[in-house]
Amino acid sequence: MAVLSHDSPARFLGLYTISVGLDGIDGMLARLLNQESKLGAVLDMVIDRLSTLCLIMVLARKDIMSLGQAAGCAGIDVGSHWIWMIYKNSQGEHHKETGGRGLVKGILNAYYGNRMFMLSLCACSEVFYLLLFVKHGGGGRSEILDAAVWGTGIGWGIKQVTNVAQIAEAARKLDR
Repeated sequence: MAVLSHDSPARFLGLYTISVGLDGIDGMLARLLNQESKLGAVLDMVIDRLSTLCLIMVLARKDIMSLGQAAGCAGIDVGSHWIWMIYKNSQGEHHKETGGRGLVKGILNAYYGNRMFMLSLCACSEVFYLLLFVKHGGGGRSEILDAAVWGTGIGWGIKQVTNVAQIAEAARKLDR
């Protein structure tokens, strides 16, 4: 529904925020009530990827990012999570468990080993896209908004490094 409301920035942001909030509550309740499942983990990952993909499509539709930038952002996001889930499921492991060695291991351990760090990077990535929407979609220019875009952009960049690490590690392990 949020995507269909992209011409109304306030409605779009409100619906997108509600969607993200409900997703978080759903995950917390599943863990609290011990109702986690492989299907739930996969569905959560798919829904998260689709939500981000829709947000990226809105940015491209509004010419906030080019089609090439949108395709690159969407490709690395969906591709890294897809190959990581395939690899982890083939090992019978949860997708938030890590393995490997060296730099890639360090990146993935930092990401998955500290839930607050992982949550911060995921939040930065989503908020970065939302702030681009606000900044270029009629929110105007302000020093605070510019600083917020830069700050979340750093987190977004670190998240992209993590995505590349997921691809590298999963591809290395699946190639055996």
